Amino acid sequence: MNVSAPPLVRFRQVGKTYDGVTPVVEALDLDIHEGEFLSLLGPSGSGKTTCLMMLAGFESPSTGEIWLGDTLLNTTPPHRRDIGMVFQNYALFPHMTVAQNVGYALTVRRVGKAEKAAAVARALDMVRMREFADRLPKSLSGGQQQRVALARALVFNPRLVLMDEPLGALDKRLREHMQIELKDLHRTLGITFVYVTHDQSEALTMSDRVAVFDRGRIQQIDRVHALYETPENGTVANFVGDNNVFVGRLLSLDGDRGEIGLTGGERLTGRVVGSPRVGDAVRACVRPERMTLAGDDASALVPSLNTLRARTAGTLYFGDHVRVRFAVSQQEGGFVKLPLDDAGPAQRPDGDTMTLRFHERHLRIFA
Repeated sequence: MNVSAPPLVRFRQVGKTYDGVTPVVEALDLDIHEGEFLSLLGPSGSGKTTCLMMLAGFESPSTGEIWLGDTLLNTTPPHRRDIGMVFQNYALFPHMTVAQNVGYALTVRRVGKAEKAAAVARALDMVRMREFADRLPKSLSGGQQQRVALARALVFNPRLVLMDEPLGALDKRLREHMQIELKDLHRTLGITFVYVTHDQSEALTMSDRVAVFDRGRIQQIDRVHALYETPENGTVANFVGDNNVFVGRLLSLDGDRGEIGLTGGERLTGRVVGSPRVGDAVRACVRPERMTLAGDDASALVPSLNTLRARTAGTLYFGDHVRVRFAVSQQEGGFVKLPLDDAGPAQRPDGDTMTLRFHERHLRIFA
């Protein structure tokens, strides 16, 4: 991904409404760079799929412009956009063989027979499906159908490949395997991928950058690590990854370091994000893996460490880690993630008192 070069795709103040009143996508500005793997992540109705459909040409923007290189796409029909598309249900023709499905885009483009055969073979080799060229889709597994759909999107060497939740119909193990395959294929080909998903693990596993959508707007677009570790608002913090949330009021503010008082009287310090003022109601978030369980020893008094008294509320075994559920007075319940070897302190009866400990740099405070 070359971020210094002009973007391959540009959305400029793009809006979409179906009834002329309610915006589905609102004032969208977005640059997509050549060769990157960008995921559009968000809940149902957030506008991510509408954004993808406008880029593909299956929806038209109500306002604004969409550019692919030097070409304005607003009035360009889908088959002239040089964009490959992988749909959620694969959209394979049931009466055509695998090879015929993959070659369909070339047939529409009136590519010669020999050239088409060579291109289809190359595309099937990319996804390791050449031996299935003469089969019908109904004889293939879900993962194999997904590979065929991807080969069809790649066969004409598009500048851009769009994917609308293509792994949603697969079981968990196969879905995780296909995530690795897609990322490896992207790295090998160097083609720009734009991927729509509501699954945060998919987005974090495969992407160079992730754009988090909510209510028709991008809440944050960033590299995976930055998005997870430094969310810019509570919407992103709560949608990307697990979080423990504490509610209270901002008591003091020194630069971006703030102290909050919880509704139960406890005090915590962390980094303030946005522009809440002293006295405002705030929500503070900390990742479960950033918390530890500790006894009441002197190290708990280190100034940069937050400590919080809680009650145990059960232990959940996940195979590779243990989740210790806790309850804090007048707060939502939460949990701590612990490696199996560190789960000893978790073996306490429900309702027993424990001390939670976490560094202030891991607590983010939002208005």
